[in-house]
This record gives sequence, structure tokens and C-alpha cells, in this order.
Amino acid sequence: MSDSAGGGDGADAADPGSDGRGVASVDGLGSDLAEIRSAIADLRETTDRLEGSVGSARSEVESLRSSVDEDVEDLRERFVRLYRDLEGKAEADHDHPETTERLEAVAADAASVAEGLDAVETRVESLEDALSRLDGTVTAVESEVDGIDGRVATVEGDLSDAADRLVDAEARLDGAEDRLEDLAAAGEDRSEKLSRVASAVVRAQREIRAVRRERADRDRLDAILRSANRHGVKKADCGGCGNTVRLSLLSTPECPYCESRFDDLDPAERFYRRSTLPVDDRPALEGDVDSNARGDGRGGGRSARDGEAIDRDADDVREHARGGR
Repeated sequence: MSDSAGGGDGADAADPGSDGRGVASVDGLGSDLAEIRSAIADLRETTDRLEGSVGSARSEVESLRSSVDEDVEDLRERFVRLYRDLEGKAEADHDHPETTERLEAVAADAASVAEGLDAVETRVESLEDALSRLDGTVTAVESEVDGIDGRVATVEGDLSDAADRLVDAEARLDGAEDRLEDLAAAGEDRSEKLSRVASAVVRAQREIRAVRRERADRDRLDAILRSANRHGVKKADCGGCGNTVRLSLLSTPECPYCESRFDDLDPAERFYRRSTLPVDDRPALEGDVDSNARGDGRGGGRSARDGEAIDRDADDVREHARGGR
């Protein structure tokens, strides 16, 4: 019984409905044990009354046996005295028919009384045997009652242990619920913080891209102007729209007419050619830096890789924040 209560301990902690069933089972078992104890008390009371009745009957049988023995002895003595008296009064050669008949009647009565006394004694012995058997039954019942009482005490101890374990399980369940609520609150706070971090990373990434794009434009324009100074070029035609652009007025490497991005300066090497500004027809990549503007062929690749790394980091932070929710 205690094993079933202990096993419910764990199930109770996982299912709130099982706690109600466990409490109901413990309460029902307590009621059953109370009924068993009441029945045992009634049985003990009945056994005590039966023992009293057996003792009283045994005393009455002993008293009856003593009375019968005394009556038999008294009758025997009186018969012997009467017989001797009658025999002493009669002459040796003289017959007394009346006396003889009286003696025979007395002897018959004595024999009848003796038979009756024997029957009474037999009944007394039978009653004593019945009382002995009843006494043995009462003893066996008392032994069984003691055994039941011991088992009930054991069950009560197991029930008390089960109740203690149930209380402990309920306390641990309450503690687990409190910890779960704390973890949920901490998870929500963590998700909010991660969301703010993701937003900050995205903003930083955009700012870094804008700065790098501005720097790349400045480097490209500086490279075009340096090339123009080396070749003495002040004006050049846009490779996209053909309009003439004054290089000293440029603030970005873009055509002020068609907004095409200049890739480089192609200075005129002969008098019949005009200097041109070739345009970059490729789609501009955010964070990409022209190798000529950087002065080497590694700058653009590094900037693109940095931009991609920032994108990956921002995506990871966003995904982590969504997973935290």
C-alpha cells in the first residue's frame, strides 16, 4: 500500500489532476482504516463479553459438579446408615418382608439417583468440553484480532508516510511552478534584450555600409581627380549620356545629368579625341569599393566580405531573438 502511495508521488508532481486523485485515495484509505479499527473494537468488546460468559459458565459448572458430588456422597452415606440400622434391628432368623421391600426400593431410588447424577456429570463434562473449545475459539479470535490490529498499525504508518511524501511532493511542485514562472519572466526579458541588440546591430550595419559607401565614393572620385591632374584634364564627357562634365565641380563620382557612376577617367591621348568618364554598368553592391579607388585589388573584396559578415551576424541575432520568444 505504501508502494502505491509512493508511486503516485512522482505522477502527482507531473499532472495536477493526479494530486486530487492521490488526496482522495489517501482520504478514502483513512476512512477505511477508521472503519476497520471500529470493527476491531466491536470485535474485542464481543470477545470480552464472550470470555466473561465462558468464565461464568465454567464457574457454574464447577459449582454444579461440586454440588452433585456432595449430594452423591450424602446419599451414599445415608443409604449405608439406613441399611445398617435396618439390618441391626432385624433378627437373624426372622424375615421382615416390608423392610426388605423398603430396602430394595431405597436401593432402586439410590441407583436411579446415581444414574441421574452420572447423566448430569456427563452433561457437565460435555459442557466443559464445549467451554474449552469455545475458549480456544476466543483465543484464536483474539490472536487474529491482534494480527489485524498490527497490520492496521502498519498500514496507518504507511499511510502517514504516504501523506508526508504527498505534502513534500506538493511543496516541490509549488517550488517548480515558481521557478518555471521565474524562468519564463527571465526568458521574456532575454528576448526583449536580444531584440534590442538585433535592432542595434541592424542600425550599426546600415551606418557602417553608408560610411563605407561614402568613403568608397570619395576614394573613387579622388582617384579620378588624381588621374585628371596627371593628364591635365579639366573636362570629360560622360560615358553614359555624352554630356561634358567639369571635373572640379564633382562631389561624387556620378554624372550630374544621368546619375551614372563613373568607373575611371580615360584621358585623351590624341588631339582628335576627347577625354571620357567610363561608367560602371554593373549593379552597385552595398559596401563594395572599387579596387582603383582603394589603390589595390583587395579593398573591394574585403568591404564586401565585411558587409556580408555584418548581415550574417544581424540575421543570427534576429533568429536567436525569435527563438527566445
